[in-house]
Amino acid sequence: MRSALRQFGMPEAQVEAIVMMAAGLSEDFTPENPRTYATTTPTTLKSWAAQHLG
Repeated sequence: MRSALRQFGMPEAQVEAIVMMAAGLSEDFTPENPRTYATTTPTTLKSWAAQHLG
């Protein structure tokens, strides 16, 4: 996966971010902390990705 992403010209930080996110999506994934009103933010995935990956 890393080599394919690099071939598309992605910077190394983005490659690692995508690989680590994909690793976290395995079937046995259990969140470390449950989502509650106190731990949930109004941030959308799209806005987070644009800020941190873009």
